[in-house]
Amino acid sequence: VEIVLAPLRWARREDLLGFIRLVDDRRSIEIHLRQEVEEQKKRTLEAVKSSVRVYQITEKIRTTLALTKSLLNTESDTELFGSASRILTGEGLNYRDVTFLLRNGNSLDVRHSTTPQSGCSFSLLEDNRYSRFIRRNFSGGEDSKDSILVPLKSRGSFLGLIDVGLFQGERIFFDDLRIVSEWQLNVLFTIGDIIALHLDNLRLNMELRLQSITDPLTGSFNRNHFNQLLPAEIRRCAHEGVPISMLFIDVDHLKPINDAHGHLQGDLVLRELGEVLRGNLRDGDFVCRYGGDEFLIILPNIT
Repeated sequence: VEIVLAPLRWARREDLLGFIRLVDDRRSIEIHLRQEVEEQKKRTLEAVKSSVRVYQITEKIRTTLALTKSLLNTESDTELFGSASRILTGEGLNYRDVTFLLRNGNSLDVRHSTTPQSGCSFSLLEDNRYSRFIRRNFSGGEDSKDSILVPLKSRGSFLGLIDVGLFQGERIFFDDLRIVSEWQLNVLFTIGDIIALHLDNLRLNMELRLQSITDPLTGSFNRNHFNQLLPAEIRRCAHEGVPISMLFIDVDHLKPINDAHGHLQGDLVLRELGEVLRGNLRDGDFVCRYGGDEFLIILPNIT
């Protein structure tokens, strides 16, 4: 109840007038109003926080897309993954960690990671989150509580995955604001497409490079590459003050084999001879097919 006392002077008398009123309803209304005010304060604070966070994310996205262009200047997959890791975890999007997994037959091999799991391998024939993600046609990559999976695909081929780790606070924030979560996925998938495209180009360039310097029959270096390699090795050994030697090998009796059994059998002899020579050399030795049945071997640091 609420009790109100008021002095009253009447006919030269002073009295005290008292009022008693039930206030159950008013008390409940006041409590409800105070709760609403507190809730409104929380919502306002969260709105301010979200606005600031969205602004931060927008700035991160703008910076990250600019930094992503630098990935096109990398010249190896190791350099590519290192630069992409710095963009995703450091100066760019500032995720917790990132792991790059490349497909190797029926497995995914960890090629680079900001966590201590380099050298790990995951079978695509077993049940794990990576194999499930692939079986779902690369959907539901954000089903983990603390990471997002991004596919690496180029020219219709599946090259591997990026496993991006989230901080717990960001995970909660993205769950609350679905539109921000969609922005996040779109940016990550765009970066994944750029990485996959450049990775595919690096592999293609490497393949073209090997084809340009390799004899297709024996797998040894070809004559053109030998003509570039020998002067460079001579200069290097002279600079280091070490000797260098060269073997010239001419295969005898190859023509009778071709005449008696056909050129395909003669090619098989040359191919197996190339394998024997390469299999018995040290690291740093070079073998090339100089032409026909002639081979040359460069032996640095040998008298």
